[in-house]
Amino acid sequence: MQFARFGHLALLLSSVFGILFLNSANSPTAGGSEDLISARCQSKCLYELEQRHKNNAETRRLIRHQMSTLCKEDTFCASCILPCRESLYEFDVCSHTLCRDTPDPTHCRESCVFMEQIAAKKAGHCPPQKPSVPVSECSAFCDVDSDCAEVEKCCVVGCSRFCLSPSLNDSRLLPRPEGITVHERKRKRSAILRWVMKRLSPQHTATNSNLFVIQWRWSVHKQSDTMAPWQTIMVRNKMYAILKHLLSPGRFYIFRVAAVNLHGTYGFSEPSRPPFKLSKEAKAPPAPLNLTFVYDPFSPPPKIVWNAPISEIPLKEYRLNWW
Repeated sequence: MQFARFGHLALLLSSVFGILFLNSANSPTAGGSEDLISARCQSKCLYELEQRHKNNAETRRLIRHQMSTLCKEDTFCASCILPCRESLYEFDVCSHTLCRDTPDPTHCRESCVFMEQIAAKKAGHCPPQKPSVPVSECSAFCDVDSDCAEVEKCCVVGCSRFCLSPSLNDSRLLPRPEGITVHERKRKRSAILRWVMKRLSPQHTATNSNLFVIQWRWSVHKQSDTMAPWQTIMVRNKMYAILKHLLSPGRFYIFRVAAVNLHGTYGFSEPSRPPFKLSKEAKAPPAPLNLTFVYDPFSPPPKIVWNAPISEIPLKEYRLNWW
């Protein structure tokens, strides 16, 4: 293979608005169901931590402000919360994979049992439905509740199984968050997200184990139909979140929040409106790197190759000019 340089070639890079679909370990696989199940399990572990120290005033004060740190340092809580962060809903697999080497296998296995139970049966009841298809067209769109998006349940309708929104009337559940607001902070690449919790009962406010699952969608366009799917970005135990080192210039974001406790959740709030965008604009992308002309006599035609530059927004096309 031979490499040759050639003169008077300029490569211009164009960055236009497009969509990049995010993938990460926290990405939901069943429309947010995994993240809500995980948060419910974590809330149970935090509640048990709180109950173990309920007679210690100093520890109770620390729990209010440093619950996550205390859980990591507590043998029981750290072992309890480990299965919550994995999507292993079968007890045998969960126990064998995660609990053998934990400091406290008993609490770990208890969470494996809890995860299996709440994945199979979410909060609420299936609504009454009349069969709409003949027996000859029976179908199964789900097997257990965890196959369904968010708070939906796997319900039997006639000879079929469908994912349906449940009938939920449980005073133990936290109300849906409302009034989501996003404000840019003085440090230009960060923002603070807040929401309102109405109709909280004394039972709701008596614990610090309530968790809030925060999701976003984003696009370089303002229209919501161009945005990436919902993705969980963090789980908090406070009614606000500071988005630091997460937001990128040139992108529009909308957010939603679900309030979760050990009993379950009513699901996600309405999305925030209008879409939020940092005041700082995205920079134009730099030129491509390592531009090279590649010629191989045994594999024509010749090729021009380069490395993509780092860009704050997705790159859609390259423009090649020569003279």
